[in-house]
Amino acid sequence: MVKRLTYIILICFLFTHTYINAQSNKFILGVNVGVQATTILNNNDLDDSGQLDYSVPYKMQYGLNLAYRMNRKIAFQTGLIYSPQGQNYVTNGIASADYKTNLNYLKIPILIDWNVNSDKKLNFIFQFGFQFSNLLKAESSRARINSNNVPFGYYTSYVTDVKSFYTNTTLDVMLGPGVNYKLNNKINIGAILRMDYSLNDIEKKELKPSIRDIANNATLVLPQFYCNYTFTN
Repeated sequence: MVKRLTYIILICFLFTHTYINAQSNKFILGVNVGVQATTILNNNDLDDSGQLDYSVPYKMQYGLNLAYRMNRKIAFQTGLIYSPQGQNYVTNGIASADYKTNLNYLKIPILIDWNVNSDKKLNFIFQFGFQFSNLLKAESSRARINSNNVPFGYYTSYVTDVKSFYTNTTLDVMLGPGVNYKLNNKINIGAILRMDYSLNDIEKKELKPSIRDIANNATLVLPQFYCNYTFTN
């Protein structure tokens, strides 16, 4: 599915490029940084009769922007984002049973960037599209959390490597409104309320106990700040 989607996106990009006036094409390079609230959503945890609560962690994410402007309103954007994610869990009445899961991803977004009015210095923008999230590292202080042998795991004060229990690559949907400010004809700064949600299970199904439902990542960057430089023809 990932390869097929990549081919479709590349074909659409090349087809669009053929029919757009070359005079309006511009390449954009930039950096981004932001504080994100992250969570892992799973029905088993949500329906745990009040015994298990989420404690949302806030973590820094940062990366590079690479965009290709097709006209004054639309640009295609990709890049790289290093995104530490995960979830903290609070167990009701058993402080020693609190645990956490840390997941570090390298994200490759494939987005459409739409400008409401690019002629103005202050401009409202909207980004939407998909991204591939590649798992770099996974640790948890709830050992063997997905093990068939120990359905609910056991607790330890030390985080241990659990990457083998998680999906290596997920496909996410992403959207976000924002504002863009033109410092001059080449440099723009802005902020985006960036939200993404994984469309497939982040845990390996074959290693789960049968009672455990699908788990999904969700992040909200509050907001993502960026600075972009435009290379004109």
